Amino acid sequence: MIGPPRAGKTCVLAALEPACYAGPLDDDGQLNLRHGFTVDGQSLLSGYTVDWVTRDEDPHSTLGCTDYMLEVTVQARRPGFRSSQRVTTIQCTDTPGDLLFPKQGTQVNVDLRNRLLGQAKEASSIILVLDSTASSAELVERQLRSILDSITSLSGPENPGFWRRLLRWIPQRPQVGRHVPLASVRFLILLTQIDKLAHSVSRQLREQDLDVSPLAVAKAIDPVALALELIGERNLRRIWSVMGRRARLAVGVSSARGFLRGSSGQTFTEWSAGRDAQERLGAWSSFGVYEALRFITTGRCGGPVKRVHDLSELVRERALPLDSFPFMR
Repeated sequence: MIGPPRAGKTCVLAALEPACYAGPLDDDGQLNLRHGFTVDGQSLLSGYTVDWVTRDEDPHSTLGCTDYMLEVTVQARRPGFRSSQRVTTIQCTDTPGDLLFPKQGTQVNVDLRNRLLGQAKEASSIILVLDSTASSAELVERQLRSILDSITSLSGPENPGFWRRLLRWIPQRPQVGRHVPLASVRFLILLTQIDKLAHSVSRQLREQDLDVSPLAVAKAIDPVALALELIGERNLRRIWSVMGRRARLAVGVSSARGFLRGSSGQTFTEWSAGRDAQERLGAWSSFGVYEALRFITTGRCGGPVKRVHDLSELVRERALPLDSFPFMR
């Protein structure tokens, strides 16, 4: 999981486990997530969730590296057949966003940066987390190319994957500048804080006498079109260009805070003012986080997570946000 500072990486991590028990029941089984990391790590995420939902205290910017291990199981339920269980183990490191996406003039810990690049190079899945309420085009334009070059270079970590080890035994010309496809079989661009964008658009629509709820706005957003607006065609095509033949690229929109039903368009923060912790926790349900986890673990897309099937889809055809909504056409 990578992304610029304050994009919401820690909030997404904290929302993963609760989302499993609030998400939809899929045909191939409900996702169940179990923490496999240390008690200290578990208490960190649980504490973040409670503080953030009940007291509006956003997690502090990550200063060091914290390793998490999550085990996700899917219990398939098929009539007439014995149920089967699929287990996916997710190992990830929560790190400062400016390790990979530093602003100009920022001093970077080179050892930590190389460690994170090494993990990304061998990762089976990568989530690029971006704030949907702010354009990341300049920062991503500065850093994405070098990140992709580093994690697809033939030179690299001490424990390369099987195919990279095999390549070393095959006589080749000098490998300077040589690259291989990305090792990841799934790459998800996750646009966070979509609730803030959806509430803003909902208010604009009401000023035009269109009564559209923030949740309806969020569900109508085209994730790929929004990503094109935020980071541009060039950066999306850069990611596409390094994907392996069987790899899948998807874009999703999400909100760790989620939406409230029947709240007259209030944000969770507005609604929860003056309410006790029990009432806040009972009303809280994230948006798009479950579907993001489902894509990473099973490859399935749906709801606010959309798969990119072809390079031709990565073309910016219209302005956002309003023109991309079907109720504005």
